[in-house]
Amino acid sequence: MIHLLNTTKTLILFFLIPVVISYNNQEKITRVTQHIYFDPFLPMQNKDTLTIKIFNNDTIKSNLPITGFGYDIYRNNALYIHQPTVPALPGNTGFANAANAIKTANLVVYKIQNNIMPPSVSFHELDSIGALK
Repeated sequence: MIHLLNTTKTLILFFLIPVVISYNNQEKITRVTQHIYFDPFLPMQNKDTLTIKIFNNDTIKSNLPITGFGYDIYRNNALYIHQPTVPALPGNTGFANAANAIKTANLVVYKIQNNIMPPSVSFHELDSIGALK
């Protein structure tokens, strides 16, 4: 009889410990996910603001030899997209001038505002807005 009680206690503990460990792990995951401040894949809200900043690649520190212009897009004053090179083109070349960077950034902002995700830009789109000149 004593042997049966010890076996029962062992079985209960054997099944109870994984449940407690599993519960504690789920609690930790829940706590971690509660600290997420900004999800870049959330659709635009009416109150969201998007800001474009054009920069000259010569003025930023980078390990890559990038020339020309690039753009940053801020969503609610947080950096959302950093684009130092011309998207859809191979290599590390920036835009030839600030006007081309602005045209492309405006296209990306349009896509973000209309929930076209990801807001990628193709070679044909760059050509159609005149950003490759």
